[in-house]
Amino acid sequence: MFQAYVSVSPEKITLIALDPFGNRALTVTATDDGIHTEAVPIVPTVLHPENILADLTIVYWPASAVRHRLVGTSASLYDDQSERKISVDGREIVRISYESPHEHAWAKRAHLHNIAYGYELDLQSTVTEK
Repeated sequence: MFQAYVSVSPEKITLIALDPFGNRALTVTATDDGIHTEAVPIVPTVLHPENILADLTIVYWPASAVRHRLVGTSASLYDDQSERKISVDGREIVRISYESPHEHAWAKRAHLHNIAYGYELDLQSTVTEK
């Protein structure tokens, strides 16, 4: 179980995940220059830090933004109030189930099943203001 902090600004997105003891387990920073990651050995090899950042965008970003990123690929997005699915050539690769309607709300519970990479995440988000 990891606790993560995400900071979003026009210049960058930073994700910092802490292990159960409060130690930094991984850091992902996305800027115009690219995605930079650091992970300690306890992070399971199936969890690639850059994929976790992508998973967060799939779960929390507006459907229009996710669809925009899929343009030019064979992937498609299904989105309704209780779930999202991404399929490639008709084969589901990511499924998200929401506990409550997810329309533009960061504070919610979601369950992500990344079928393509073989892992699942339970997400509970809250919003904090500076």
